[in-house]
Amino acid sequence: MTPTFLGIDISKNDFHVVLLKEERGSKPKKFTNNTAGFESLNQWLKKQGVEEVHACRSATSIYGDALAEFLYEAGYQVSVLNPARIFMVC
Repeated sequence: MTPTFLGIDISKNDFHVVLLKEERGSKPKKFTNNTAGFESLNQWLKKQGVEEVHACRSATSIYGDALAEFLYEAGYQVSVLNPARIFMVC
């Protein structure tokens, strides 16, 4: 089974994601950076047929901490990476 990855670009007010599933990338999707946005992301992942995902985001600010915790508590694998190494890991 090919792993599924979720790339996250986060800012204070919102975040963009791209889903890489079976070597195909989705179009970028935008969500608000709050609990409602996190829930919307989770529902979107389910609609995409995602059961397991490795979510990756850069460690450039604290804006993504709540999202990382939400995804982890939802059962997804989460990596918060040094931006200088992000393309080498995910």
